[in-house]
Amino acid sequence: MSEKVVHKIQSFVRRSGRLTLGQRTGLIDLWPQ
Repeated sequence: MSEKVVHKIQSFVRRSGRLTLGQRTGLIDLWPQ
């Protein structure tokens, strides 16, 4: 997965306060920088 896509996902996660810490960690595990 490209870094641009990773950045978009992480930016979205940061903007969305609805995501839990577990979901944030899951995204990081799926799309490591």
